[in-house]
Amino acid sequence: MNKLKGVFAALLIPYDKDGKVNHEKLEKFVEYNIEVSGVQGLYINGSTGEAFMLDSEERKEILKTVAKAAKGRVSLIAQVGQLNIYKALEEAKLAEELGYDAISAVTPFYYKFSEEQILEYYKTIAESTSLPLIAYYIPLLSNVTFSMATFEKLFKIKNVAGVKFTATDLYTLERIKAKHPEVLVYYGFDEQELSAAVYGIDGFIGSTFNVNAKRAVKLHELVQAGKLKEARELQAEINDFIDVVLANGLYAILKEIIRQEFDMETVYCRLPMTQDISKYADEAKKIRDKYLK
Repeated sequence: MNKLKGVFAALLIPYDKDGKVNHEKLEKFVEYNIEVSGVQGLYINGSTGEAFMLDSEERKEILKTVAKAAKGRVSLIAQVGQLNIYKALEEAKLAEELGYDAISAVTPFYYKFSEEQILEYYKTIAESTSLPLIAYYIPLLSNVTFSMATFEKLFKIKNVAGVKFTATDLYTLERIKAKHPEVLVYYGFDEQELSAAVYGIDGFIGSTFNVNAKRAVKLHELVQAGKLKEARELQAEINDFIDVVLANGLYAILKEIIRQEFDMETVYCRLPMTQDISKYADEAKKIRDKYLK
């Protein structure tokens, strides 16, 4: 499981103006993450990739392109969760065929599913491949909250290897890691990496790591070495960067930073996101010069 530990970027996806995935530019986004930003892994087709606005065929093509571009240099986790579980099973099987290291699945959302239904959802997906499954817990967006008892039941499902915990409830995060040291636990809020790292969790999955992973890796190393003063200073530096990024539209500004690195033509977000990111060009250059050189 060591290859599944560390800092993973929740991969941004470049779109054309008509909303189609630009696969040529996607390969460059992968290259930037690995060679410039310094990620230890990629988390594909999650919220940051705007994947819940894509159909399954588009998501499958993204999985293929990322596997081709990564060339085994970093670990890959394919987020396959969605309301159409039959498509989720197809994507899980494809991820295994493509050599992905794990799959992940967001909690089923929108409908008020019962605990039994949610656990059956995870059991069905986990049984569809031999890959380890990372549950994607994000109550702020899914409106699904787990009790500790639900987590206990979740971790008993065969092939469920861990959780991407994207919530501010650090008490439950600590309880999960303390009671289940064998479970892979990732944290999903970049701005609270230090607060989560002190509990000895296994990794981090976030949007800003697309361009700022080296600092995140260093922070995790500082905490593991017990250098908390240096870690606090670095978290403050990271959060200064995050403040500026959030003030300028998270996905758009991060995409513009990568676009400038390769001097590519304009890339877009997918409607109904703010589509044209070119208006962020000046601010992205300032961010690159101040924080990423």
